[in-house]
Formats: sequence, structure tokens, C-alpha cells
Amino acid sequence: MELQRSGMKLIGQAPTHISQDLLLDYFLYTFEFSWNSPIFEEKKSKLDVEFKKKAQTLFPEYESFSVARQWWLYVLIAFQEITEHQELEYGKFTVSHILKRFPVLSETSLERQINEMQHAFYDEIPDILLVRPLELKVLKNSTVEHDLNLPFFIENKDRFLKILGKHLNQKDINKEYIERFVLTNKKRLRQFSTFWNGYYEIFINYLLSMYDFKMPEEMEDKEEEVELMQELVILFLVASVTNKAKIEDLSDEWTELLREFVDQNRKWDS
Repeated sequence: MELQRSGMKLIGQAPTHISQDLLLDYFLYTFEFSWNSPIFEEKKSKLDVEFKKKAQTLFPEYESFSVARQWWLYVLIAFQEITEHQELEYGKFTVSHILKRFPVLSETSLERQINEMQHAFYDEIPDILLVRPLELKVLKNSTVEHDLNLPFFIENKDRFLKILGKHLNQKDINKEYIERFVLTNKKRLRQFSTFWNGYYEIFINYLLSMYDFKMPEEMEDKEEEVELMQELVILFLVASVTNKAKIEDLSDEWTELLREFVDQNRKWDS
């Protein structure tokens, strides 16, 4: 859906719950769905080394920076890669300008300017840096407050995962499918989340993008919309689950839960 983006923080705030020694790992985890773009594809297996190297080149003393200042430096390095790859002259100039002033800018100013930059780039590159769904609230990212669809899935995560746990084990998941969207660093995932949270986030991103794409502007029949949701669920499970015998019951139960999502949207639209 189209977000009303004026004044929104599409990156959010720097984390306050992560220690400095884990910050880069958390940064790579938070924006994990961005690293599979062609921009980072060749580097994704050694992104930690790449970001450290670039940070060291820009500011040899960067390890002495505060957590927030290091965080914004990593974001700017990612922006630098993206704007150069996309040949966005305004973007390259803006990133360069902020980096030149980086030592004298306050953390508050860095947060404001970087969120404004993400806002300015959004129309050309909507997923320029995509915060994973379950970290949006933690980083006080405005998306969760302005998107009418996403909060349902964040608030009902435990219900979706409880159903999932009834039907699937990790061995039932198509690992090759999962690796198309996330990095394969299991240690990093265990530090900040779980395998099933990551799987669920892939489902959220898939379902909402396909829902926006396939959903007509007006679908009068509620059951028709529920059928569309079930079709999308089945497509996702067929692609991501190797044990096809387990798909039908899981699909049925997830679809029943998604009836609440359909009811919610129809209530807002009426």
C-alpha cells in the first residue's frame, strides 16, 4: 500500500538494546532482506568484513564511536553502496556531504538526516534499506504505525507460529528457498532471533507484497478475498516446504486466521 510518508522514520532510531561488540552483527541481521539485492549479491558472504573495512577507511577511530554513531555510519556506508550502484547523483552527493560532516553532526541530527534521505529515495528504490518486520517496533520505525496491513501480522505472530509448530519441523523447510532471502549465518540469527521468526518474516514480506499486487481495488465478495489469501498461502508453502503432505492442513489453519485480516480490512474500508 502507499504510505503517507511525511515525517516518517523509515529507518527508525539507532538501537539502544545492543552492545557495541554485537552492533555490526545486529545491523546485518536487521537489514538482512536488503543484502540479497544485486547491489550486495557478490559481497553478502563477507559483508561484516566489507563494512568494517569501509568504516576503518572513512574513520580510523570509528571503534571508539558510540553505539548510535557507529550505527549511522554503517547505514551511510550501505547508502553509499546503493546510490553508487543505482547511479543516483543526488544520493551520492548527499551521502558524501553527510560523511564529510559526520564528526561534527550530533547523533540526533544524523538520525534526522538519514531518515529524511531514506524518505527522499523511497519512490525510486522502495526497499533501499528494508528493516525486517519484527525489528520495526524495536527501532521505532514509523512503518508499523502507518501501514494498515503489517501490524496484524506483527501482533499475531505467536498465533501464526503456534499453528506452524503443530505441522512443521525445520527439516520440512526448503533451505534453498530460504537462502534466497536471508544470509546463511545461523550464529547471527540465534543471537537475535529464531529460525521460525525468520521464516515467518519471509512469509510476511511475501504475502503482503503479493496481496498488494494481486488484490483488486474493490473485491466485494469476502469469501473471494479469503480464497485469494489461501491461494497465496499455498503458493508460499509449496515453494518453501519440502514435505508436501503437510501443506494442506497448515494452509487451512493459516487461512482461517487470515479471515480476521480480511475482516479487519473490510471494517476499515466500510
